[in-house]
Amino acid sequence: MPLAKLTRPKLHQVLARERLFARLDDTSRPIVWIVGPPGAGKTALVASWLHAHKVGGVWYQVDPGDRDLSTFFHYLGLAAPAARKRDLPLPPFTAEHASDPSGYARVFFRSMFERFKPPSAIVFDNYHELPPGAPLHALFNAIAREVPERTVLIATSRGEPPPECAELRALDRIAIVDWDELRLTFDETCGIAALRQHLDDATLRAVHAQADGWPVGLVLTLDQVRRGHVDATAAASQGREVLFAYFAGQILASLPEPVQASLMRVALLPRATAEQAAAISGDPAAEPILESLYRRRLFVERRGEAYQ
Repeated sequence: MPLAKLTRPKLHQVLARERLFARLDDTSRPIVWIVGPPGAGKTALVASWLHAHKVGGVWYQVDPGDRDLSTFFHYLGLAAPAARKRDLPLPPFTAEHASDPSGYARVFFRSMFERFKPPSAIVFDNYHELPPGAPLHALFNAIAREVPERTVLIATSRGEPPPECAELRALDRIAIVDWDELRLTFDETCGIAALRQHLDDATLRAVHAQADGWPVGLVLTLDQVRRGHVDATAAASQGREVLFAYFAGQILASLPEPVQASLMRVALLPRATAEQAAAISGDPAAEPILESLYRRRLFVERRGEAYQ
């Protein structure tokens, strides 16, 4: 039985987002980094693109255990296409490779890519699960050199590429699809809604405004409409409660308790400068916390000197 870690997610009522498919079709760069908050549709976008365009390759669910390179290469080797008679076996990662992991990565990925039938992709889903400083971050320079034509490496993450990818970014070797691009257009909202139910224009515009382009927010709000909140205003009100619960579970719960307390105090203000956030929270570190959430596109916006 295939491991869940190495299995593409099943698709259910997923809209084909053609404008973003076009970004993934452009393989002029070997790496595409898709970054957005929880529920931004990153995984669904990639899985639906693979399905629609019949792209083969490997799906790899990143988790904290992949900070150990031997674990990472072991499972990636299991995910690789079966070897043909002319293919070389994938070399196992041993203790002797620890002194030159980049050299080993080049040999491993070169051998694995030889088994691919283009168009193909390697997808590292939920790459943000790896902590800062994980050895894999430093291997992207080596991996990028081995990516052949009509093949792309795609990472989905809540954060931008790690600092170890600075050279690749400077050389324009990474295409970044960020939250501004992932936000749903009104036409996409209509398309997603049509997969579930028929809604009048006023309700569609209300739920689109409420979700603010956030795919999971739209789905949760549409569910409230389906449950009988047919009035657009009522649906939006109910949706806010559901969205807050999702936000609290996905983001707040993962933060240290002192940080949670600081953010809850800052949230009492519709917007706050760094000085105001520090004053109301009693936490001098309020600004770097807000700045981190803003850069990770976790539902914090910055307008001039104020966060909201």
